[in-house]
Amino acid sequence: MIATVVVVLVVTFANVFTIIQPVVEAGDWDSTLWMIGGPVFFSLLAMAIYQNYCSRVAKNPQWAVE
Repeated sequence: MIATVVVVLVVTFANVFTIIQPVVEAGDWDSTLWMIGGPVFFSLLAMAIYQNYCSRVAKNPQWAVE
């Protein structure tokens, strides 16, 4: 459990620092916004694709054994 917490904290710190580092060092807001916007966009896209899949399966369920 302790190892999990340590890993989560280290990865979180690394991600946050990577996102804010261009602003801190060079005032480069464009890079920071793209680093935030890219994952947000692709997460929303993935959720939309998954919802589409779930609605198709709900309309026409297919069982493994038929």
